[in-house]
Amino acid sequence: QPTVPTITPQTVNDVQPATISTSNDKLSIVVMLPFMLNERKPSQNALKYTEFYKGILLAANEQKSNGQPITIYAYDTADSLDRVKNILTYPELKSADIIIAPSDNRQYVVITEFAKEHGNYVLNAFSANDKTYTRNSQILHANIPRDMMYAKAFEYLCNTYNDYTFVFLISEGGKND
Repeated sequence: QPTVPTITPQTVNDVQPATISTSNDKLSIVVMLPFMLNERKPSQNALKYTEFYKGILLAANEQKSNGQPITIYAYDTADSLDRVKNILTYPELKSADIIIAPSDNRQYVVITEFAKEHGNYVLNAFSANDKTYTRNSQILHANIPRDMMYAKAFEYLCNTYNDYTFVFLISEGGKND
């Protein structure tokens, strides 16, 4: 039996966008992702992180043309906890406004602990199910939680197609995507 998400104003409207205050006019971003530059043929994940980084560079270029100076430091974590700990010793990390963290939970925890100590924001763009942002205001969560996403989608469908009857098909023997 399929379930229909319950929509309440709280589930749809509780999340407020974060405001990042910088110590000066320049925004400092540290990108710590497993680009896996030491591999001959990068994995799909490494390529995903590289594409994400390219998007950051495009956005930074756009902001620069709008008068917002941005400094970006990019580090290959090589998917290594030891490498992450080493990168966190670099002096520019202490004053960074935002640290973009990888999805590996052990690395993510070390980075969030560092950020809490030094007052950095951490952008979690890759761990959709992580709920750290609910307990730590320094965490920026890029993915909308599934229950909120379903509620928004359901609300949109109901408002847009209110004269329609929805039919959900569920496969008995395979995937139910």
